[in-house]
Amino acid sequence: MKLSRSMFAWLKPFWVLRPRMQDRDTCLCQLHENARLLHEKLKQLKAIPQCTLEDVIRHTVCSRDVKKRQCMINECRLCRGRSLPFLNGMPLCEGAISWHQWQAVYEVFENRKVRKTVKKKLSGTAEQLKSCYAEQIKRLKPHVYTIVNQYEVLASKKEELQDNEVMIHIDFSENWTVKTLSAVQSAHFGASLKQISLHTGVAYFGGTRTPNMSFCSISDRKDHGPTAVWSHLLPVLINIRATDGHIDVLHVLSDGPTTQYRNRYNFFLASVIPSLLGFQRTFWNFSAAGHGKGPADGVGAAVKRLADRCVLSDKEVDNACSLWSSLKPLTDIRLFLIEDFISLSDTINIPAFPETMKIHQLMAEPTGRIMYRRWSCYCSQQTMCRCVAYMLAM
Repeated sequence: MKLSRSMFAWLKPFWVLRPRMQDRDTCLCQLHENARLLHEKLKQLKAIPQCTLEDVIRHTVCSRDVKKRQCMINECRLCRGRSLPFLNGMPLCEGAISWHQWQAVYEVFENRKVRKTVKKKLSGTAEQLKSCYAEQIKRLKPHVYTIVNQYEVLASKKEELQDNEVMIHIDFSENWTVKTLSAVQSAHFGASLKQISLHTGVAYFGGTRTPNMSFCSISDRKDHGPTAVWSHLLPVLINIRATDGHIDVLHVLSDGPTTQYRNRYNFFLASVIPSLLGFQRTFWNFSAAGHGKGPADGVGAAVKRLADRCVLSDKEVDNACSLWSSLKPLTDIRLFLIEDFISLSDTINIPAFPETMKIHQLMAEPTGRIMYRRWSCYCSQQTMCRCVAYMLAM
């Protein structure tokens, strides 16, 4: 039987995939997105050729190689002043031009100053648009190099782990909201909504003796600060040491929010707690800002799906303990219940680390000495190599 054109038109809405709310991109990198918005605007005005943002970056560096550090951080004498030639001599529309950028703004809310990130509409001349685009490309290049370097170095290290090394990739999952199969209306609002913290990760072991381990620690406390991080990590590290006592080098990979992982309090605890458990060296590596997605996020998604399944099975899941006991027989993910949190003394004096946001690797020793630098490198197995300049802190 042949279908007529009118029948095809009638059936079309049923096979066309329609957009869904979960198809949105809600974790974009601000640097990349701002550059993309300017790039698309210039393409729309026919001020640049039909090329990608990556093509533009490659055009500005020697040999079009985004792995060349000096070129990408704008310190190469040959390409440092290289302009974007296609921005010159190409006509643009006269008058004001508008474009969008994500920016931080400060507003007064309930008698206090708060910081918000909003998508603002800007306007200006064609020259201002081109100047803004050139500046964004200049800022984006070091960021792109960091992404490429961190990915390659850490992926290589994960494949070359020795028998005495372990690498854990960690992240806080979005808090899981407690649910019930049936509830009164008022239970869905305000303080009646209860959340449970999930700190997830994957541990990679060297050699073939120990299989990789996915893990998730569960707590009623919603604190995600440095002491909370180590309260969640402590049982995981104890389990790793109990599984194989020969493991004495710890590598940590995480994203870099300053309220959680990338701050002086976390650096201090990294030099204290692992050494108490028998680790001789602790390396902490940070992914580039806005590019921290990884397997830990998959572990969090799996745990939440199982938690929702428990609720649909009419199980009473109203706190971390009941969630832990309900999930344990359903998954191979190693689950840890966190009830006690460590704390730092108010009198402890931890010196500030200069340019904290630029730190992407640090190494802590049992002596309390910390070495840190802008990019990760593992040329030396024992200590920090000299491929990338580093600084010392005690």
